[in-house]
Amino acid sequence: MINWLKSIWCTTPSQALALMILSTRRNKNRTSLLLVLIMVSTAINYALLIREVFEPADQTNPAIYSLMTSDEFRQNTSVLFDQLNAYNREPSQERLDVLSGFIVPDRGNLWVYVSLRFQLLPQAEKTGNSLPRYRYDPQITIRPALPGLLLFILVETILLLLLIYTRLKEPAAILAFEERQLARFFDDEPNAPAPSPLDTVRQLLHHFHRFCLALNQRQNGRTGLSVKNEPDVQDLLRALLSLHIADVRAEEPVPSCAGASSRMDFLLHDLQVAIEVKMTRAGLKDKKLGEELIVDIARYAEHPHCQHLICFVYDPGYLIRNREALQEYILRQGHRIDVELIFSPA
Repeated sequence: MINWLKSIWCTTPSQALALMILSTRRNKNRTSLLLVLIMVSTAINYALLIREVFEPADQTNPAIYSLMTSDEFRQNTSVLFDQLNAYNREPSQERLDVLSGFIVPDRGNLWVYVSLRFQLLPQAEKTGNSLPRYRYDPQITIRPALPGLLLFILVETILLLLLIYTRLKEPAAILAFEERQLARFFDDEPNAPAPSPLDTVRQLLHHFHRFCLALNQRQNGRTGLSVKNEPDVQDLLRALLSLHIADVRAEEPVPSCAGASSRMDFLLHDLQVAIEVKMTRAGLKDKKLGEELIVDIARYAEHPHCQHLICFVYDPGYLIRNREALQEYILRQGHRIDVELIFSPA
């Protein structure tokens, strides 16, 4: 487990996700195999517990022999057998009227039910006026006991439902996503296109907060580099963008709109992509931020080299209460350029 966690910690997010997918699939297969083994072993154990049911139903059967030699059986039947013996020695109508058949059930076993039904039968045909002698003929019933059978069925049903649950097929979209991640991990797609520069920029913005946290983790107890305001965010982004984009233009003038002019934070000239940077604070939350972004988008749409605008909102204090509502409000305004919002941290 520790080695697995180390392997995930030391890999990229895409590789870590692929490792988690592989581990999940292995665990599901192992769980399914374990459930099958438990079901089989439970059935075998139950068959062993009721093995007397499959043996001959006579006094050689251990369950029947155990019942017939028990003290309870002797106590319940000794009087009846004594009455039969007394009658056979000296037959009389009074003694004959007392005799009758009886049943001795076994109610003390959870797994095997044994029942002995003693039927009174004549030993020989009646001759003359003498009374016939009688004997008890045992009719033996042995079968699985109902409580044990119900318990076995319940356990097997639960195990079967668990097995079915572990083998349920994931939705097609999830399977397709997992296959793509595994294909990248095993390099099964050597001809797959490399991430576009715009995708690289998006990934950089999504993980910007992680980068800021890393700046605070310095060696030998030195003071960390904290990001306190919007200009700090712009400076760090300028440095990061320059690693991936050749032509990053900061403070690019924007044509005037409604009598006001400003400058865009970043223009990726070759991509025709602009980036507007916002950092939340006490006075810049949902409503105020939305209003400012609407105005900025209208201005950026006038720039001839801005076809796509990324509104990057750095919200380390999670001051935005409803990001989904803010994003919906911004995107439904019907802008002349493509607009997307990226929040960090996610």
